[in-house]
Amino acid sequence: MRNYFKLLQDEIWQAFQSSKLIGHHTVKGHEREIIISRFLLRHMPNFVEIGQGVLVDQSTTDFSKLSQSTSPQIDVLLSLSHHPSLTYYGGTKFYFAESVASIIEVKSRLTTFESKDDSSEIDKILKHCHKVKQRNRQIVGLFRGHAPSSKVPYYVIAFEADTGAEELVTILKTRANKAGLTDEQRKEFQPDGIFILDPSNSTVVIKCIDDHQIRPVDYCDACFSGSVYQEGDVLLTLWLTLFNQINDIKLLEFPSMNYAKILLNTEKNE
Repeated sequence: MRNYFKLLQDEIWQAFQSSKLIGHHTVKGHEREIIISRFLLRHMPNFVEIGQGVLVDQSTTDFSKLSQSTSPQIDVLLSLSHHPSLTYYGGTKFYFAESVASIIEVKSRLTTFESKDDSSEIDKILKHCHKVKQRNRQIVGLFRGHAPSSKVPYYVIAFEADTGAEELVTILKTRANKAGLTDEQRKEFQPDGIFILDPSNSTVVIKCIDDHQIRPVDYCDACFSGSVYQEGDVLLTLWLTLFNQINDIKLLEFPSMNYAKILLNTEKNE
């Protein structure tokens, strides 16, 4: 199995290299999202939908108030196909937090240092993640062990990065201190994992909050652990991590009665 994922990671890396031939920045970014989406489509169970759209929850009663600054578009998400989602005629989709197993932000290159003209990609990710984590799941139904988090897991997949596992663990802590976040707040509002596919910097950093989480062992702080992995092991770790998140919520019920109470009461009040 490890050899399979090694060859698959090589295949994905070559697809990324080919995408560098595209000059159009937006098209290039979309191509790289497709590379990740196709990997997931091939390797996730058929009851999981791979999509993109906007995350909503029980507090989202008025879509006209949603904006990119409050409810940003999600690059890639894994949702349970037997749970509802809302689709506009143009194809825009709204996914309920209870239906989403994981959110994935795809980055061509994960930068950690600000340039003169722009903030670093890690800072953009932290802001994006914090906005996404404002949405809350209602946990109703069966689950294994501890209850799943009320926050939807948020992962970053980067093809390249300007730093490795040890530095990323330190940077996440430094950014949290700068923002005044406690360790408990870090567990809620920082990304749940970062996966770097570059063969020369095969890095995994994962939030270590659950006993069943896959944990790298080389570099640790109170919330994160990280390692530099062999080629292929990054993709294998990602695959197993996402399956853990799917298993956590696949038996949960969609809380339709709770939504009915909130939405219908809101309509009456309006």
